[in-house]
Amino acid sequence: MALPASVLAGFSHLSASRLPGKALKELDNRGGVDIPQLVAVLMLHAILRVHFHAEPIACRIFLSIGGTIRANSAHILNFNGRDEIWLGRSHLVTASSHGEAVDKVLAELQTALTRDVLKDERDIIIQLREPRHMRADSLGAILTSTSKTSDLLKVIRLPILVAYDSMTLGAGFDDDYVEDLRVEVRDEYERIKARMGTELNEMEVSLFLIPVECAATLVGDFESKLRSR
Repeated sequence: MALPASVLAGFSHLSASRLPGKALKELDNRGGVDIPQLVAVLMLHAILRVHFHAEPIACRIFLSIGGTIRANSAHILNFNGRDEIWLGRSHLVTASSHGEAVDKVLAELQTALTRDVLKDERDIIIQLREPRHMRADSLGAILTSTSKTSDLLKVIRLPILVAYDSMTLGAGFDDDYVEDLRVEVRDEYERIKARMGTELNEMEVSLFLIPVECAATLVGDFESKLRSR
């Protein structure tokens, strides 16, 4: 997931299985990695790949910018009949910090809409994109250093994933747990949507809410398996 398409094309499934552990060690050498953030980013990556058939730009998950490791994603996908660039943001939170998580998500949304950030994102995509190894799309004219930011805004969508400790799942099995989950997710969505300001009206936003039984256990198990490779 962290390699360019041209490199991935040369790996077998046996050699590729060793890459996640190797990548984690490299991140540790660069100052460590936020494992909860990594889990959340990979959740969004998997959803966009499997359910939306999105194509990741250079399969990027982590990128070093000015010595700081940033975790986000950029995918190209055809949605409702047009090609779009989805710039992802993801968070894994515990129930006690939902309010803080919402504040962080909204702050990132507002930051993501600034012209300087959009220009930086475009420049990164231009640098990492490998058209020869990707499906054909209609975004070539926009993904150039001379294109207008206003044109870029027209094809951008911000997918936001929030994975959270679910009271429904934490309570154990119940015959009505599926319906209870629907209610829980709907309530969580309305709470976040109510906090979104008018500055987001001109940007397409897709919100993914992922209930998990225990975020701490999920992160611990994930890191343990990753480091054992």
